[in-house]
Amino acid sequence: GTNINSGVEIAGGTPEFFTNNNLPIGTGRGYDEAEAMGASRVVVLGATVVDVLFPGGGNPIGQHVRLGRLELEVIGTLERQGGSPFGGNPDNLASIPISLFLELYGTGRSVNITVMANSHADMARLQDLAIGMFRGIRGLGAESDNDFDMYSNDSARENFDQLANTVTAAGLVICTFTLIVGGIGVMN
Repeated sequence: GTNINSGVEIAGGTPEFFTNNNLPIGTGRGYDEAEAMGASRVVVLGATVVDVLFPGGGNPIGQHVRLGRLELEVIGTLERQGGSPFGGNPDNLASIPISLFLELYGTGRSVNITVMANSHADMARLQDLAIGMFRGIRGLGAESDNDFDMYSNDSARENFDQLANTVTAAGLVICTFTLIVGGIGVMN
């Protein structure tokens, strides 16, 4: 099999990884619960990784690729996403079962846990529940502060809106500047 090169971002995940991170499967499938927990030698590839590893445009499903010393079977590919303005390009992703990731890279890394609510109304309750569970897992007493960070879609949306407003404001300044320059041209 061909090697997954060093520029590829490797992510370990559970079966919900794809849905919760809004990464639709293009062909094949994601890994299931048994594969995620059993360190199965399987991988789901982003579109750019597929382009690089299978340049002839052949079907990657069922093919084998190497990640370091391991040979992994390609069970799925992600729909092409295009880069995101906040860095990170899902097309450059290779996703492997979380237990395999921990086996390969150790447990000393930070872990993102994503939780999706059924409706906006359930969101606050789910967030409180998640905070309670994380505090329990990390053995924090009532007087201790959280030693983890939480982000919700709302906070991401706020950041995005702020960015959009800044871009709009800059656009207005440029327009005004252009108008003034245009005005001077006409006066001359």
